[in-house]
Amino acid sequence: MDLAVVQSRASEGIDAPPVRVEVALGPGLPGVELIGTHSTVGRQARERVKAALRASGFDMPVRKITVNLAPAELPKEGGRFDLPIAVGILAANGDLPRPALRARMLIGELALTGELLPTRGILPAALAARAAGLEAIVPAADAGTLRHWAEGVVCARTLAEAVAYLRGRKQLPRPAQIAPIDDLIADDTYDFADVRGQDEAKWALTVTAAGGHHALLLGPPGCGKTMLARRFTGLLPPLEHAAAEQARVIASIANLPAPVSARPPIRMPHHSTKPGALIGGGTQAWPGEITLAHRGVLFMDELAEWPREVLDLLRQPLQDRQITLLRGRRAITYPAAFQLIAASNPCPCGKPPPTEGDTKGKCRCSIEKIRRYQQRLSGPFVDRLDIQVHLHPVTADDLSATRSERLSPGLRDTILVARQIQMERQGMLNAELPDESLEGICGLRPVEWRRLMTCAETNGLSARGVHRTLKVARTVADLEAAGGGGGNVSWSHLMQAMAWAPTGAEPH
Repeated sequence: MDLAVVQSRASEGIDAPPVRVEVALGPGLPGVELIGTHSTVGRQARERVKAALRASGFDMPVRKITVNLAPAELPKEGGRFDLPIAVGILAANGDLPRPALRARMLIGELALTGELLPTRGILPAALAARAAGLEAIVPAADAGTLRHWAEGVVCARTLAEAVAYLRGRKQLPRPAQIAPIDDLIADDTYDFADVRGQDEAKWALTVTAAGGHHALLLGPPGCGKTMLARRFTGLLPPLEHAAAEQARVIASIANLPAPVSARPPIRMPHHSTKPGALIGGGTQAWPGEITLAHRGVLFMDELAEWPREVLDLLRQPLQDRQITLLRGRRAITYPAAFQLIAASNPCPCGKPPPTEGDTKGKCRCSIEKIRRYQQRLSGPFVDRLDIQVHLHPVTADDLSATRSERLSPGLRDTILVARQIQMERQGMLNAELPDESLEGICGLRPVEWRRLMTCAETNGLSARGVHRTLKVARTVADLEAAGGGGGNVSWSHLMQAMAWAPTGAEPH
């Protein structure tokens, strides 16, 4: 029996477990039998490989061909094993040297013409190959996803090119030679200074960015909620190398274009988005919007219009910063360390509240109607948000005011310093602090603790709400320290955090 073994990689969440593609030629009726995978997948792969071999000028061995994808219990989907199967058949038949396969990983779907097609999840497979000390041979169509790599990956456009490379007759290009590297951070298209007025909301979002908190913006239509949220990522520092690479891995799994810069991602799903698209799901447990927003921002506009049961699905990811999807006996865990920026109208009509002597064009919703609207957001969901800020209607004076001096690049520099203070002190952002460490990190005096507990009882804050207040106050103090202040948590910082404590939209 002639046997060849080719290394490849499957796709399971953000991981790429190894798969051995074993090809054996033996006595029996000519044909290809593929085992170790679902029958439908195996049948499709068999036909693609046979057609691609013929189109590439290779003869199929007139022998019984047995292909095993091991381990058998690992789910295998798509056409990612076409290339290793075809190469394994040629190696088992003596058409190319088997030693050339020992230190290499092959992956890629074949067209009937022999062309190599893009592969979902190519980046985690290439990362796993590099960690195992293997050179990866991948489709040239995936060069854009892998263009940040200088070595360890080569790209083939066709099956014939891959075989010629393994025979030592041809050199294959690196991904960067096909898709040029561009690590430049995109210019800030949106700036905080574009939003007139709303200084309180800008300050709240600055604190949100500095501490990694979640925020809810409440206000009537046209007051600038969406404008502020779209500009929020401009406050966040660029992703570090490991985080940027993880963002590219997630994009590769979701079959999306790889990010071209180190800017944190922002996802803005519509309120009609289904649960599976938001948290992840489907037969293959693909990542959802909360994973695509990992290390970035999930902006949910018209929050009260989202179905309550969908919002409640976010409660666990908001706290655990990951999501685990169960599919049969499989448990797929995706990262979900995103910052939630939500926006909502305070009442069904969205109009500003009436003032004394001015009711024209103002809200006329009853208290009961407003309460029903607010109850679309469950208490446990709101309790996981850190900051709630009310925006006022835009006035003529706001629109005619000069452009604000609060430019996003300047704010981002201050936020970066505040984040560095947090990382040096505790190794994580304030929003991620465990509750048991807050007392020591905040260093409040006994009298301040007593006043805080009294205010929490008066305002009906839960234990989580108290911890949330401490984390926000710690971030306010860190921003003060970044600007040259003392940096100790004081009662004024606690009062600011208490003023932002989420309690749902207040009735007019």
